[in-house]
Amino acid sequence: MLAVDEIKREQDMDITMDNAEDQMISLNIEQQVQKEKHDWINQLRLKFCIRPEFDVTKNIIHPDGQLNQKYFRPPKGYKAELTSKRKQPRIKK
Repeated sequence: MLAVDEIKREQDMDITMDNAEDQMISLNIEQQVQKEKHDWINQLRLKFCIRPEFDVTKNIIHPDGQLNQKYFRPPKGYKAELTSKRKQPRIKK
């Protein structure tokens, strides 16, 4: 009887280890899919965001396709003011 219980415990441990390995594989697949999406987005940004005829677009994204966060921040000294109609911040000079 004791040997049967030990065998069942070992089988349960094997099943849980298999499940953990399956979850790791699925996470790796999900991470791979996420990486492929990011790469695709970066390629689209490189293709469409930088326009040679507009100098302003040179600083929108980095050479690797990542967004330049500094470009999208409001300039220093500007204060956001709430408008009564829209309830959204409005930049005030």
